Amino acid sequence: MHYPETSEVASKFALSAIKRMQKLDLPANPLNFAIWYEYFAGKNSNLKKSVDKLITDKNTLEADDSAEIYARYIMAGARDNDRNWSERIETVAERIVKALSAAGTGTAEYGEALENFSGNLDKASSIDQIKHLVVEIIEETNSMDAQSRELQKRMQESADEISELREALEESRRDALTDGLTGIPNRKCFDQYLHSAVTEAMVSGEPLSLIFADVDHFKQFDDTHGHGLGDQVLRLVAKILHDCVKGQDTAARYGGEEFAVILPNKTSGGATAVAESIRKTVSSKKLVNKGGDGDFGAVTISLGVTSYVTGGPISGFMERADQALYLAKKLGRNRVMCEEAIQAAMPAAE
Repeated sequence: MHYPETSEVASKFALSAIKRMQKLDLPANPLNFAIWYEYFAGKNSNLKKSVDKLITDKNTLEADDSAEIYARYIMAGARDNDRNWSERIETVAERIVKALSAAGTGTAEYGEALENFSGNLDKASSIDQIKHLVVEIIEETNSMDAQSRELQKRMQESADEISELREALEESRRDALTDGLTGIPNRKCFDQYLHSAVTEAMVSGEPLSLIFADVDHFKQFDDTHGHGLGDQVLRLVAKILHDCVKGQDTAARYGGEEFAVILPNKTSGGATAVAESIRKTVSSKKLVNKGGDGDFGAVTISLGVTSYVTGGPISGFMERADQALYLAKKLGRNRVMCEEAIQAAMPAAE
């Protein structure tokens, strides 16, 4: 996730995070700091919704809740070598906490000095005593001003470092969640997005649909024409899926020649229309034989569509999509089958 905010804005997020942790009586450890900084930065909507729901239900975040949120929405998908970046971010967070704590101590001492000055001023009986008190409070003010400038400097340095580290971590995270061959999200990314989409559908009550797609006769094509052309087919299908989905929809390579599309806020009818558009677009393409005459013919895919049943398990959701895909292939391939059509089509398939 990219953090374009300035040092001043990042410092405000950090201060807001500290205040919220104090209000909820949460330990100001790096893990909690990371969650609340992300919360106030506002870029991670799923994290914010999960945190809000837990606060509504429990009025706090328990240690297990924080650990799960951190793993799911911040560190999910990171490679093993990202651990070093994570530790560096936590080190910077600790430095911010210490700086804020020091600033709090300095503010308290300054407030006490002002109270003493006010009381001593009432008791002063000469101009010399008043002058002496004024000199003392000026010294205290200068000291407090220096502390404030030092805090601001530390916050700016820390915010800059956090921004740089997060950008590096996000780049690695994107790589870990992207299929190297096709450039679209991979299976790991699909699993994360589907889990988030189901959680969102349960909270909002909005529809959610899923498409499973499989390239027809891919193994035969791959064995006949070679892996190079097989890879070209997979990249072609992936590009078409990517181009056909919009908004929050997510197309991913599920594995091998299988693909999946997650469609939030779409009913089965809407998802079936998207699947049919994908099918037609794929079947209209032909792979040109650049080394000879003619072409390799058209590529076709079969697709299965289903909708999420509120409260149902994710495994059942995926299984129904897979059943619809299986039926599409059994009935002759190069077609779309939605869950509602399964019962009607079963006699024909037997």
